Amino acid sequence: MFRTDGFLVVQGAADCGEFSLSGAVFLDSRSKADFSDGYSIVYAHHMENGAMFGDISKFVQADYFAAHPSGSLILPDAAYEIELFVCLEADAYDAEIYAVERYTADTAALLDAVQARAVQQRALDVGSQDRLIALSTCAGAETNGRVVLLGRLRPATLDEGDETQ
Repeated sequence: MFRTDGFLVVQGAADCGEFSLSGAVFLDSRSKADFSDGYSIVYAHHMENGAMFGDISKFVQADYFAAHPSGSLILPDAAYEIELFVCLEADAYDAEIYAVERYTADTAALLDAVQARAVQQRALDVGSQDRLIALSTCAGAETNGRVVLLGRLRPATLDEGDETQ
């Protein structure tokens, strides 16, 4: 995953620094690299066969959302369980979702907004002091259409032998 001062820098970069037409998974430049903000956004392309964030759009379907309640985020020095609680559709310029700087400390307004707009949601006791992550990808042929999956970050332990890179 990449984090830079500008989004366009990573659009054509692969994980080894070489050019890649498919780009890379990247963290919003306004988010802290250690995911310590109240709200962090991770972007990736919607690729075929589940590559990158190719499966995110499946969370719009009730049965898929119900069958996949969590995910994992593994960093070099930490691991998190992502408890998935909302899936929604948005526009790429939707300030309510993409203005990450609004929610660095308190996510109450974000929680209200996403729960009101959710196409799928799970009953979790998510509060404004929880650390949240959004996984965002393009939606179909719509130019600015996005599917966004939100989750709560919970510290997890790495099992011996788990890869952290």
